[in-house]
Amino acid sequence: PRSTLFPYTTLFRSSTLEGLLNQLAIRFPKLAPVRKSTLIAVGVDYQDRSYVLLAGDEVSLFPPVQGG
Repeated sequence: PRSTLFPYTTLFRSSTLEGLLNQLAIRFPKLAPVRKSTLIAVGVDYQDRSYVLLAGDEVSLFPPVQGG
């Protein structure tokens, strides 16, 4: 099942994953402190933050977790 928290976000052309994270950190302030350690995937592949987003890309965020 897909998240309905923020299923769609409108970005400018040539927006990167870093730009998306910046927008999301403004919208969801609790994301800001873990932004640098959050893994990001586009589709099923992890991507660098400089990845340029394409129309229809599905982005998944994996914030850090603690466990023992």
